[in-house]
Amino acid sequence: MIDKGIYFHNVVEMVPVAEGLQLCRIPTELRLSLNGIAQDSGQKTGAVELRFHLKSDRIRLKFAVLNPEQLTGGHAVAEVLHGTFPETAPRFLGRHETEIVVERPAELAALTELAAKSQAAFPPDLVRILLPYETRIALVEVDGEAEPPRAGSMPSRTLLAYGSSITSGASAVRPSGQYAGRTAERLGADLRSVSCAGGAMAEPEMAAYIAAQPWDAAFIELGINLIWDVPRGVPGSPEAFRGKVDAFLSILAEKRPHDWIFVTDLFAYKGDLSGDPLGAAFRDIVADKVRRLGRPNVVHLPGLQLLPDPALLAFDLIHPSEDGHAVLADRLAGSIGKQWSGLQPAAAPSRIEEER
Repeated sequence: MIDKGIYFHNVVEMVPVAEGLQLCRIPTELRLSLNGIAQDSGQKTGAVELRFHLKSDRIRLKFAVLNPEQLTGGHAVAEVLHGTFPETAPRFLGRHETEIVVERPAELAALTELAAKSQAAFPPDLVRILLPYETRIALVEVDGEAEPPRAGSMPSRTLLAYGSSITSGASAVRPSGQYAGRTAERLGADLRSVSCAGGAMAEPEMAAYIAAQPWDAAFIELGINLIWDVPRGVPGSPEAFRGKVDAFLSILAEKRPHDWIFVTDLFAYKGDLSGDPLGAAFRDIVADKVRRLGRPNVVHLPGLQLLPDPALLAFDLIHPSEDGHAVLADRLAGSIGKQWSGLQPAAAPSRIEEER
């Protein structure tokens, strides 16, 4: 979506609100057909970016956070990147309207040369403002001149991701640290995220929507939002989970028979430490469904192979730590790159992975 010379990546609707234009990742009609948690998280800005080339030397953008009461610590972190080069300080969004000012880098020529040598996914003259995962945000005002990304300034292939708050980027310190975006970057692809933090409950409506979207490969994370029935406060049902997984993956496989669909289950989580049998049951259900589909383009990637070590989790023993996101990205990019024709991981395993 393009407005005011800015390309709003991962935004499908701009809804007028009192503060300005709310940036929405998931269409309202679809969002309201999903579970209540997804109806909330579907409005949040995980993997949303504002991308543009500067026409003026300076541009000022004003944002309003519409859900400050939900922010951890009362604020959230945004980032400004020039291509793949981050600015030296993050931008904090909180209870008041926040201005982000971007100026043309003094070292643009040197950055451009470095980007060309490294075959970076984005050129340094493309400004990217990465928004936080837990915020509902409205664009209030733009002061300055911008133009949309030029041909060749963004990856030509798309990796679509659907999953829980983990795949949305929860517990990553900064937006660029979340594993789904890192994975796409390593594969030379652009990330499209329809993840629903807390609400990835594998509804058929979401499967049909994903199947109808433009993408070259899809990554589906299933399980963690269904292993506990939040509304009822009881453990999830393996039988109910099997039914959801069966319908969800059948829709995707039938409607996209020629595109790669990579499916994972539960990463390491606290249930593994307590010996909860539900974890193994849920993992087996996902693996069994992929096996029964028998389609070469639908690939099961076991969650415990992607993130096996509970020491790479945050203190809640559910979400990956910053190091966990890095390891997940390296392992996932390696697994997908072996299958996705023409693409291989763009970076060697991280230092964290090598040390382990």
